[in-house]
Amino acid sequence: MVITDAAPLPRAGRHRAGGRLARAGLSDRVDRGSTVVTSGPGTAGALVEQYFESDAAFWSDVYRRADIFSVGIQRRQATALTWVDGLGLPLQTPILEVGCGTGMLSVALAQRRLSVRALDAVAEMVARTQRRAADVGVAAHLKAGVGDVHQLEAKNATFGVVVALGVLPWLHSPAIAIREMARVLRPGGWLIVSADNQRSLVNLVDPFRNPFVDPLKQAVIRLLRRPRPAGARPRGDRRAMIDGLLAEAGLTPVARTSCGFGPLWIAGHRILPARSGLALEQRLQTLADRGVPGLRSGGWHYMVLARKAAVTS
Repeated sequence: MVITDAAPLPRAGRHRAGGRLARAGLSDRVDRGSTVVTSGPGTAGALVEQYFESDAAFWSDVYRRADIFSVGIQRRQATALTWVDGLGLPLQTPILEVGCGTGMLSVALAQRRLSVRALDAVAEMVARTQRRAADVGVAAHLKAGVGDVHQLEAKNATFGVVVALGVLPWLHSPAIAIREMARVLRPGGWLIVSADNQRSLVNLVDPFRNPFVDPLKQAVIRLLRRPRPAGARPRGDRRAMIDGLLAEAGLTPVARTSCGFGPLWIAGHRILPARSGLALEQRLQTLADRGVPGLRSGGWHYMVLARKAAVTS
């Protein structure tokens, strides 16, 4: 099997502007590009769960929308499926999706006649996944349940593939989660994971969220003694840090790519109108897929396909 460093990605449709994103409370995640995450498993974890439970409908719609944010999410899923298809998995290979959300990816995997275990911390997301599986006739190939990636119930070496898209930015301990996902992988098994890229183009163009300016910004906040806004906020990570956590868990990257180049903001204001912004995003993604330096690793979503070492005699 040969897997290139960037999987082919679908073209986006027309962008339709709307205020749904801001109303959903996604401005911190998408438009303001926060690199702050709630720090502990207690209250912080509850805030994250409440955040996603209250807006489960949005995460169903995101795969049918044509705005820049949704296009990036769709590309992320398309990349994961392309990688899975390239693995040549036998039918009924056991596969775990951590953070299944409303079940779009899990159902697509079940349609490939893989044996899917879908896991999410939010009961409403699990219920939507179960309904979606029943609606498309793949319930026999998919089991969904509530669980915590920091403490997976599965036994060692259970799954041939584990997928976790958009999960790491919300966790209080990504290192523990990655170790757990590696634990439940079979020898020679595959992990597909994404992280929010701290040094994405989206962050770099805006001095208010540029990671290189962040120490100065935090110093000013401390000087003014202003508390951070409360609420569930995702974390952006350096790509090297994610690679390091994978290595510590015994996982070797085989393919890497990034996707998502918008929307671009400066000081809370969009740089371009919606349609022009989407056209630019598509162009930047095309250049990134061609391996253009600076763009190849500049997408918002940093994705890695990694493999667990096979047992050798």
